[in-house]
Amino acid sequence: MQKIIPIPTDERKFFRQYLELAAPLLRLREKERRVLAELLYYNYKYKAMDEEERFILIFSTSIRKKIMEELKVSDAVLNNNLSELRKKGYIVDNKIKRFYQIDPTENGTLTYKFMMK
Repeated sequence: MQKIIPIPTDERKFFRQYLELAAPLLRLREKERRVLAELLYYNYKYKAMDEEERFILIFSTSIRKKIMEELKVSDAVLNNNLSELRKKGYIVDNKIKRFYQIDPTENGTLTYKFMMK
């Protein structure tokens, strides 16, 4: 049986919602999820760029400032959360691990499959 629950969203909000729904599996604190959602948003926004150049841009000072403004956090808070995301394996070599990257335009459906034991 398949149940579809439509969730209204926009480009930026999608990534927060995606991480909120996956929160029990990801084991990230709220601020870590919010930072990762912003990184995912910018990864999507600049998806047409070469991957190497894209991640240089995403982790640049200018994008970091935009993330701090959007989340209303200080540089220290952003750095702490980025460090935690690195420790937990979400960011490796200043790149978001491919497993966590998602493009809402490719498939706007997130599917969970519950496996009964």
